[in-house]
Parts: sequence; C-alpha cells; structure tokens
Amino acid sequence: MYKKGLLIVGLVGMIISSCVEHEVIPAPVPQVDLYSHFSAIIGGSTIEFTENVLGYANSSSPSLFISPQGTNSTAVYYSTMSSPTETPSASVGSGSVYFDGSNNTTPSLPEFNNFFSSPSNQIPNYSDFLVNGDTGFNFSYTDGNGRVWTSSQNSTYALQNAEYVEMKQESDNTGDYSLFTCDFTCYIYSIDPVLLTLDSLLVQQGVYEGWYKK
Repeated sequence: MYKKGLLIVGLVGMIISSCVEHEVIPAPVPQVDLYSHFSAIIGGSTIEFTENVLGYANSSSPSLFISPQGTNSTAVYYSTMSSPTETPSASVGSGSVYFDGSNNTTPSLPEFNNFFSSPSNQIPNYSDFLVNGDTGFNFSYTDGNGRVWTSSQNSTYALQNAEYVEMKQESDNTGDYSLFTCDFTCYIYSIDPVLLTLDSLLVQQGVYEGWYKK
C-alpha cells in the first residue's frame, strides 16, 4: 500500500506540473541609442551643450518642398540641440534629398539612407547663407541674446570645412535615423537688427554628435 500511495502521488505531481504554463519571454525590441552633444569655440568662447544637462536634448525634423509636378521634391534634414529653459542653441542641416512627391510625402528609407551614406555627402560643401541647408551643409547658432547666426557658402574663410567623420543608419519602433558625428570650422553671419551690418563670428573645433530622423 505504501508503494502504491507513492506511485499515485507521483502521477498526480506529474499531471500538475504538465499543466503549469511556462512564461514566454518576448524577444528584446531593438532600440536605437540616441546620444547628442555639441561643442565649439565661437567668437573665442567655448560653447558646449550636453544631452540632459540644463535641459538640452537633440531633435530632428526635415524641411520639405513638394514640387507641384511631384518629381524633384526635396527634403533638407536638420538636427538641433536646444533647451526649454536656455536661450542658446545649435543646429546643423544637410540637403537636398530628392524624391518623387507625387507618390510620397517624404523620401523613402533607401533614398534617405543613400543620401547620408553617399561618399560625396560625407564632405559636403556649405549651403548658401539665405537658403540654409538646401544645397549642402549648414550650421546655425542662437546666442544668449536670441540672435541667430548661420554659415555661408560664400565665406571668405579659406579653412572653412565640414566632414561627417561617422555616419550610420539604424531603425527601431520610433523611426529611422542617420546617426552622425560631424566636425566643422567656419564663419557664421548675422545681420545687426539696428545697424543692418553683416557681422561674423569664427567657429573653430566644432563637433556635433546627433542624428537626422527620416
């Protein structure tokens, strides 16, 4: 009887254990590591914006022009370090990405990736002062007084340059990104609101780590 009782208990235990549902652990969801930082010497002063310091964070959005004919619509992508509590900010932009606006409101992912991974766009020319990043690279800076300064392709500074020293494409459930580190040196310009003169500041050792979001 004792052995029979053990057998019954064992069978009951096996039945109970076979009914227990095993926990299903979902596969990890890919997540892009979005880090941002900006530093430069502007007009002789060191300027630095770091993510999560004084509220600074990176944001990205395209400036879109949809051609009435659809073809040759353009997108210029901007990446901006700003804070809701601080006035100074910095922004870089690059364009133009051409796409067929009759079928899409923004460039496709291959068009977006191909533009930023293209070797010819890794060392871009500067864009015109008046059209920001429509035809190349653009750097803009808002100083502590709220005055906006921006780069120009017509700068007389002989050493003006820009280079994406790192660029990679990643995606997750929040969107598609081109993550980059850009080094640049240039002059930035601003029209004095009172004297209406064109003033300039030298930007040296500029480094922007951020991303463009499709």
